[in-house]
Parts: sequence; structure tokens; C-alpha cells
Amino acid sequence: MMKELKTKLILVGRQFWIAAVLFALAGCGGGTSGTGDLPVTRFMGIVSDSNGEGVGEAQLTIDETGDTAFSSADGSFVLEARLKGSSANLVVSSDMIEQTVRIQDLPDVDADVNLELRVDSINQVITVQSIHVEILSGDRDPGESESDQDDHNSPQVPISATPPVEEERPEIGDSESERIRTIYRGQLIDQNNRGVPHALIRHLEANKSVRTDQYGNFSFVTQSYGGTVTIDISYLKYSGTVHIYGTPSNQSALITLALRIKGLAVITPIGDDKGGYPAEDQREEVSFELQDVKIRLSR
Repeated sequence: MMKELKTKLILVGRQFWIAAVLFALAGCGGGTSGTGDLPVTRFMGIVSDSNGEGVGEAQLTIDETGDTAFSSADGSFVLEARLKGSSANLVVSSDMIEQTVRIQDLPDVDADVNLELRVDSINQVITVQSIHVEILSGDRDPGESESDQDDHNSPQVPISATPPVEEERPEIGDSESERIRTIYRGQLIDQNNRGVPHALIRHLEANKSVRTDQYGNFSFVTQSYGGTVTIDISYLKYSGTVHIYGTPSNQSALITLALRIKGLAVITPIGDDKGGYPAEDQREEVSFELQDVKIRLSR
């Protein structure tokens, strides 16, 4: 049995019932995620374009925990996280655009957060079309499927049910140079080819930072910085830098990185699939290296 929860949506100073905060990502960090008795929050929904068609391969990441999922070909996604607080930053990346949906007033019990996200490639923004939060009672009958239980849910309340308010959008420069962006994606692995969780990846020139998810994956967007780019990597007490040469300065691009920590093996505590700490037999000499880099220019 589920109960619908009302929260509050704040978009550029305007208030709606049901909600979240949408803002352009200016830099983000992350943190270790909670485990154990923390409630499970399931973020689910669809990502579509301006024509209503599903958008596949959109990346969705919970900033606080590093949990990541990608939308399927029809735009649908499901992402679970265990949150310590009552809010979450959902980072959405698609079509050379990255923005964050801040969802507030989450319950301290298991809940579903249903979202409809719209990617506007022309205006370079991602908007929230609707959002609602449902509390899960935890009393699902044995053998009852999720779809069967959905038949008993209370009606869902979309944003469109509230009084119409003209939505303000972040201002975007008119010049072509201000629309040029670079997406960085990659993975950080240890000496045993395992993903390194919760490492801090920072673009020094842009002063942009993110944390890797539990598989070592990361993604962020910056303005274009032509020439040499410096990536700083920090994990536990270790840190180092790698350099990317020949990045484009006058065209949007996707830069894919393969990073490795040499001399360090990461193991995961039993019962904790989000954390990570070094193995006891690690070598003291630890270094970071860029194994591979691929630069793909946007059309």
C-alpha cells in the first residue's frame, strides 16, 4: 500500500506543490552513501526530448551517494539510493547538457520519486515536467507484483494540476562561443581493474569537481578550455594529476577518460556496496595515470 506525499517545488523563486529545485550545475562534490537501516529511495521516470520522444543514454546520478543509472532506449530509468538526509541532488546529463534537480522534503522511509524530465537541446536546458513522491508502506503482499500494487496507489498529481505559472529559464548567452561545452566521462580503476568508489575528480581550469560512483564512473560538463587540461584525482590520503593535451577550443566535444591508480587495491566492506578502502597489502608508492583518452567532436 502506498501513500502519496506532498512536497514543494521551487523553480527560480516560484513555488509549486510537489517538488524540486532545478538549477544549472556549477560544480558538485559528493559523499559516502549510507547503508544498513537507511531507507531506500527509488528515483524512476522518463527522459524525453522537446518532441516527446524518449531519450536514451541519459546519465542520472545521485550526487550525495554516487549512484548512477542510464536511461533506456525509450527514455525510462530506475535509480535507487540510500540517503542520509531529506534532500537529494539528481544530476542529469544528456545531449551535451548537464543540470541538477534538487529534490527536497523526502520522507525518512522507503519511497518512490516519479519524474518526467525534458531535454531542450535548443535552449540547452533540462526541465522538470512533473514530479511526485510516494511513500511505500513496506506491506507488499507476498507474490504481489509491483504492477499489481500500483493498481492500489492513490492518484498521482502532476505539476500541470497546479495553477499554470510561466517558468523562468536560466539565461543563456546568444553568442555561439557561450554554447560550446565539453562533456567529460570516464572511469577510475585500481591495480586489479576494479572501479574506485567516491574518489574526487577535479578539472582544475574549470574548478569543477565530481565524485566517482560505486563502480568508479564519473561525468561532468564544463565550458570549452582549449589546449592542455589538468585533471586532479584524490582518493583517501592519495592525490595526483594527469594532463589532457589538444582539447578543442571552438567546438563542443565528448572526452572519455580511462584513469588508473597504480599501487593501490580497493576492497569493499561486507554488506556495504557503496564504500571502499585500501587493501592491507597495498604498496606505499601510489601513482595516478591516464591510460587512454578519446576526444569526439560534436556535430
